[in-house]
This record gives sequence, C-alpha cells and structure tokens, in this order.
Amino acid sequence: MKVAIIGAGLAGLACARVLRQNGLAPVIYEKSHVLGGRAATRRNGEYLFDTGATSISPRGLAIDKVMREELSTEGLVHIERPIHIHAMGRISAGDPMKNRIERYVYTDGINVLARRLGEGLDIRMQTLVERIDRLPVGGYEILGDTYDRVVLAVPLPQAQALLESAGDPRRVTAATYRPCLSVLLGYAAPFSGNFFAVIDPEQRHPLTWLSVESAKCAGRAPEGHSAMVAQMSPDYSRSRYDAPDEQIIHETAKDVERLLGAEFSTPVASDVKRWRYSQPEATIAYETLNPRLTDLYVCGDGTRGGRLEFAYESGLQAAASVLR
Repeated sequence: MKVAIIGAGLAGLACARVLRQNGLAPVIYEKSHVLGGRAATRRNGEYLFDTGATSISPRGLAIDKVMREELSTEGLVHIERPIHIHAMGRISAGDPMKNRIERYVYTDGINVLARRLGEGLDIRMQTLVERIDRLPVGGYEILGDTYDRVVLAVPLPQAQALLESAGDPRRVTAATYRPCLSVLLGYAAPFSGNFFAVIDPEQRHPLTWLSVESAKCAGRAPEGHSAMVAQMSPDYSRSRYDAPDEQIIHETAKDVERLLGAEFSTPVASDVKRWRYSQPEATIAYETLNPRLTDLYVCGDGTRGGRLEFAYESGLQAAASVLR
C-alpha cells in the first residue's frame, strides 16, 4: 500500500512514523524548507527563538513516551519556572493548577523534536502540493506519482482546497483559525524575573503571551542578555498582519517595555514571524471529519485543538485509520 502525507508538521510526522513502524513507506510532501510546522525555531545572531509553540506539555499523551523513551533525550529540558499573568500593566502569579503542568523544551530549539521525529522518513521538502487527482481506477495522483491512500495533515482551510481538487464533498469551513504575529526580540540586558512567560488570560491586551526564551533554558542568548518571543493577540495580529516588520517590532517593543521596564526599551535583535493559521478557534472532531470507508484522511490540530501534543494525537488517529 502506497501512502502520501501532505504536511510535515507534528501530525504528519506522527502518522508517517507509525506507518513506517508497520512496514509501510509513506511519502511526506512539505512546502516549507523546514519540517515541524509550529514546532519552529529561528536563530538571529546570538539569539535563539522558538517562534511558534514555545514549549511542549505532554500531559500523559502519546508524545510523552515518544519524547522520553523512543527519541534521544539529549538537550531535552524541563522548564522549572512558572507562567505568570499580566493585566492592567501589572504582573502577578499565575494559576497554581496550570503551573503544575509539566513543560519541556530543547536547548537547541523546539524544532529538534520535529527533526528527530522525521529521522529515516521520506520527506520531500519545498514541494508544494496544490491538487490531488482521484484516479478512475482508484487511488490518487500527486505530482505524477500514484498512491492508494492520502493523509492531509495541514491547516483545515488548506485541506479544504485539496479535498475539492479530489472531488471530495466534505466541507471543513466550520473550523476557523486565528492568526498570530510572533515578534522575536533580543536585548542587551539580563532578565531578573522568576517566571519564564507571562500571559494575558483575558486576551484584552495586544501582547497575549511573552515567552522569555533565555529563562526557559541555557543557550538562548549571550551572557547578560535576554531573548524573548512576544505573541500578539488575534485582533492585533489581524490588523497588523500585512504591516511592515518595523512597525510591528516598534509597537511590540513598547508593550514589552511597559510590562518589564526601561531596560527593555530597545531590542538589539528583532524579527517577525507571521502565522496565518496559528491555532484553531473552532475544531471539527476527527471522527466527524473522516468517514470510516474513506481513503483520503484529514488530521491536524484542527481536529483536536491547538497544541503540539494534540496535533501529534491526531496524526496517530490518521495512521490507525490507514492501517485499519
């Protein structure tokens, strides 16, 4: 049985990994030059940033055993510091229950997880799949190759276009996504707080989440410097999505300065990562989206929820469907 997987985020990688363990040789098509989806890392000079998901919370799900037992644990770090909250310009202690959730990261960036999951898999990088053709004799054609089954492991709006190209009547437009601007900031100042991130739980402020990358683990910034990822609210991200980087960085740096103090007024390194499909705001359950007799499967965080561990679970569901 020949299987194609569209998308090398954690859902696609999870699916491919299980299929390979069961004797198949799936082919993954990924339009980007890196795999991992939101498990993304970017270096800017001497600063290292996780630009999408800034930590992994296994929560006892399948990815927990994979990370701890099946993959190398070199560089895997338990984040010791808590998450605090901010409101009205003030920072206070976060929810004790939520801070009991274990969070992990890799010293060389969260993308390490994706790279390790992808080891040994047939991944066609920088290969954009714009259509899938259903063959009259059964199966599908993708970029000149034929497959018996296809797994779509991409954001659901992108999956919709591929379903339509294959003549599949399923509609996934009920699943909506929020955009997110991730603003990467490096400062020539040490961070003295006792937390690694602050969140605006009400999402009233443009700055929804601030991850102090250099407080998560060592090696994210030079000695005496700080690295931070500011993730902006859906409203701000929509209104500024096409704005120049300079404007976004200037406005975000002002928000960080107001929150943390004058020593964080001027970043010495900065960049912007735009996530058009950051997290699903409304999901469609995997079982609802995938009829039992289909041979064209749809998975991803749009079927479970916007976290890496949930995306991984959805990939496992797709693999089980293929093997059924």
